[in-house]
Amino acid sequence: MKFLALFTIFQIFMTSNSLTINCFFESITFYVIDTVYECSTTNIFEQSSIYVTNINGTHMDRKNNSDVTSVRISGNWILPFVPRNFSNFFSNIKSMIIHYTAIEILFGDEIDEFPELEYFDFQFFYLTTISSRLFEKTPNVIGIWFSYAMIEKVGQDLFTPLDVTKLKWIGFNDNACINQQISNGTQADIILIIDVIRQKCPYVDEFLTTTEQTFTTILSTIANTTIQPSTITTTNSLATTTSQNLFCTDESIEDFICNLKTKFNQIQTNLTIKDDEIDSTLNTLRENLAETNKKLNERLTKSIEKIEALDTKLKKLNEELELKDEKIESIKSEFEKRLLILEDINLNSASKFFILNFPFLISCALFLNFL
Repeated sequence: MKFLALFTIFQIFMTSNSLTINCFFESITFYVIDTVYECSTTNIFEQSSIYVTNINGTHMDRKNNSDVTSVRISGNWILPFVPRNFSNFFSNIKSMIIHYTAIEILFGDEIDEFPELEYFDFQFFYLTTISSRLFEKTPNVIGIWFSYAMIEKVGQDLFTPLDVTKLKWIGFNDNACINQQISNGTQADIILIIDVIRQKCPYVDEFLTTTEQTFTTILSTIANTTIQPSTITTTNSLATTTSQNLFCTDESIEDFICNLKTKFNQIQTNLTIKDDEIDSTLNTLRENLAETNKKLNERLTKSIEKIEALDTKLKKLNEELELKDEKIESIKSEFEKRLLILEDINLNSASKFFILNFPFLISCALFLNFL
C-alpha cells in the first residue's frame, strides 16, 4: 500500500505537472494562534499534480497573498498527497489544516516549506504512519492535532525538533494506537503525553526515509522537467525497477503490505457491518415512522369525527334558537294586540261615564254659577 501511494503520486506526474488551487479567502479567529487570514480549498481532487502552480480567488478588502497566514484543505476524500509549493504564493504561513483526505503516510517533507508554522491540524482521514522528520524544519510549532484517524506508528523523534516549553496543544484522540489529547497544557503535561505516544505508537522509520528519498528524487526531477513521451517511458521503468528492488531486498516490506491488506479487509468488513447496522436502523426508523403515521391518522380521523359531531350539535342548537326566536316574535305580536284591546276598553269606559253623568255635571255647573 505504501508503494501504491507513492506510485499513484508518481503516475499523477505522468499526466500533468500543474495544480491550480481555488481559494476562498476569509479571516478566522483561532484558539491557538489568534486571528488568521486563510485560503480554504476543497477541489484539489479534481487536479492531477502535487505541485501548486496557480492560485485563484478574490481577496478581502486591502488583502493580498502576503497577508495569507493559513491554508485549509478539506473534503478531498481521494486526495493521496499533501500539495507542495504553497510557499511560492503565500510566504507567511503559520497554520496548515488538512481534513478528510485519502493520505495514509506522512513521509516527513510535507511542511518543510513553512519554517514559521505554528499550528498543524491533520484530522478525519486514513493516516496510519507519521515520520520522525515531519517537524524538522518547523521548530516554532505550538499546536499539533492528529485526531480521528487510524494512526498506529509515530516516529520516535517526531517531537525532538520542537520546544516543549512552547508546545501547548497535542491531539491524538480516537486513533488505533492512542486516544489522548492535551489542550493548553503545562510543560509537564506535554512531556507526559509525548512519552505516552512514544510508548503506545513506537516506530523507527529508517525504511520510510529511504523509500521517500528514492521517490522524492524522481518526483523532484519530474517537477522541474517538461514531460516528453520518452521521459515518461524511462521514468516509468525507473519507478517500477526501484519498487521491485525494494520489495526484493527487504522482507519487512512484505510484512508491512500484508498487514495493510489485513487492515484493508478489516475496514471492508467493518464497513459492511456498518452498512448492515445502517440498513437495520433505517428499517427500524421506517417502521416507527409508519406506526407513528398510522397513529396520527387514527387520531386525526377521531378528531374529525368529533368536530363533525360538534358541528351537528351546533346546527341543532341554531335550529332550536331560530324556533325560539319565532315563538318570541309570536308572543310579542299577541301581547301588542291585547294591549290595543285594553286601550280600547279603557277609552270606551270613559265615554260611557261621561254620557251617563252629563246631566248631573251640567246641574253642578249651573249651581256653581248661581252661587
